[in-house]
Amino acid sequence: QLRPGQTLVQYTDGVVEAHDRRGREFEVSRFIEFFCQRAIAGHSVAAALQDLPSRLDRWTEGAPQEDDITVLAVRRLG
Repeated sequence: QLRPGQTLVQYTDGVVEAHDRRGREFEVSRFIEFFCQRAIAGHSVAAALQDLPSRLDRWTEGAPQEDDITVLAVRRLG
């Protein structure tokens, strides 16, 4: 159960398994850090979701991806 102000973020494995040209994965820790940094800076969840594709593009350096990249975020207002 989400309390007012809490956010639930779900994602497919294609997000954290997105890899760069050397085969290094984006990983869960970078994904969490990405959202935490934006929350600390006062960005909305919607803004973070809009920023994520460009962040992943920078990480992957144009390497072809083999999986879907899907993120769903739900924030309880109140």
